[in-house]
Amino acid sequence: MKKNPLEELINRILWNNEDAIITYIDRKNGIHFKEISGKDIEKAGTEFFFLKDGTMIPYHRIKNIKISGKDIYKKR
Repeated sequence: MKKNPLEELINRILWNNEDAIITYIDRKNGIHFKEISGKDIEKAGTEFFFLKDGTMIPYHRIKNIKISGKDIYKKR
């Protein structure tokens, strides 16, 4: 079975310790965008990625991923 491309990208960030910024939709206190560092990621799952603080973020909420200042992924 083919992996989710975002799962592969998150794993790349983890394995290569890349300087990444992930922007995602946060719905905890209303709907707004939140940015996190790739250093905050614990692991990538099949439908979610997990932060070191235990937060689970589904891949469909990711809006943008930048590595070393360049857009690598941008949701339309």
